[in-house]
Amino acid sequence: MALDRRITIKIEAFGTRDENGQYVPGAVTEYPVWAERRAAGSSDQATGGGFVTVSAQNYGVRWFKALELADIALVAIEDEFGQTWDADSIAPNDARRRFINIQCLRTT
Repeated sequence: MALDRRITIKIEAFGTRDENGQYVPGAVTEYPVWAERRAAGSSDQATGGGFVTVSAQNYGVRWFKALELADIALVAIEDEFGQTWDADSIAPNDARRRFINIQCLRTT
């Protein structure tokens, strides 16, 4: 696995509710890591207001505990071009837990 791209994995902590019942997001911890990028393609999808493009990207990174235990809804990836991707799935790559595969989506 050629880890040749620098990305930032952003993991948000669980939020809380304030005294008025409003949601307050948790702190975001950033992990700059080396990754391997594998393009997964894109597709156009029709909506009521026109078409949207859904792009997919797969990243392979070295295993670390915070990422494997993170709630998938609170994980985002910022790639080397500054684009933000929402994590769709996180899975260990092999039985020895050396790498983690992250599948990401972005809608434009």
